[in-house]
Amino acid sequence: AGASLRNGDPSAFDRATTYLNVALLYSPLEHVQLAAFLRPDLQFYTNDPTDSSRKDLNLALGSSIAWTPIEYVSLGAGVSFIGNFSDTHDQSYKVFSPNLNVSARISF
Repeated sequence: AGASLRNGDPSAFDRATTYLNVALLYSPLEHVQLAAFLRPDLQFYTNDPTDSSRKDLNLALGSSIAWTPIEYVSLGAGVSFIGNFSDTHDQSYKVFSPNLNVSARISF
């Protein structure tokens, strides 16, 4: 859990935010890892030019799976969803993002 305050230039997106992070990690097999996350946050805009009392609920959630057949190589897939639900209706949006990952680590 936490809070943040964003002030910038231009100031139209200045906001105070409170949030909560929740993550679950599970390894059902030696080389397989599962993960899931959830992050809801409330955003209170302090200087929005169209609505000075604008409030948003931003929700991010997702899951992933990774397989590490050898120590330095991993293959994975994941999916995430981000939804912004604003009381200023034209500011609401939803984003769905599937992904595939290949990673390798080189050590000296």
